[in-house]
Amino acid sequence: MPPSIAALESRIDALTFWLEVWTSVVVLGVLLEARSLWKALTHRQWVLAGRHVATVLVAVGVAGELFVQFKLSPVEGSLRARTAQRVARLDHKTAAARVRVARLAHKTAAARERAAKAEKRAAFLMAELYGDFPMPGDGPAVVRPWRVRKLEGRVEVLERDVEAMKAKTKERR
Repeated sequence: MPPSIAALESRIDALTFWLEVWTSVVVLGVLLEARSLWKALTHRQWVLAGRHVATVLVAVGVAGELFVQFKLSPVEGSLRARTAQRVARLDHKTAAARVRVARLAHKTAAARERAAKAEKRAAFLMAELYGDFPMPGDGPAVVRPWRVRKLEGRVEVLERDVEAMKAKTKERR
C-alpha cells in the first residue's frame, strides 16, 4: 500500500532537515579551506590566492543554497496547509453535492412513479370510456353514452388530481 500524503510530507520534512545539516557541514568545510585564501591575501601572494578563488565561489554558492533552503521551508509548509484546507473544502462540497444528487434521484423516481400511476389511471378511464381500446384498422372508436355519464364524475376527480400534481411540481421548483 502506498504511503499517505501526510507520511510523505513528514518524510520530506525529515530529509529537508538533513539536507540543511549536510549543506551546513559543506559550508563549514569550505570556509575552513578558505583560511588558506585569507592567509595568501594577507601576505599578498596573488598566485596562491588565485588558486583558492574557486573554493570561495563554492562556499558562497553552497551558503546561498542553504539560505534559500531556509527561506523555502516555511513557504512549502504554508502551501501544504492551504492545499490541505482546499482539499477538505472541496471534499465537503463534493459530499454535499452527492447528497443533493441522491435527493434529486429520489424525487425523480417518485415523480416517475406518480406519472406511471396517472398513465394507468388514464388508460383505465379510456378503456371505460370506449369499452376497450380500439385496434388499428377497426375504424373510429364508438363512445357509449351511458359510460360517458358514469365517467363524468371520475374525469372531474382526475382533473383535480392533475391540477394538484401541477401545483406540487411548482412548489418543488
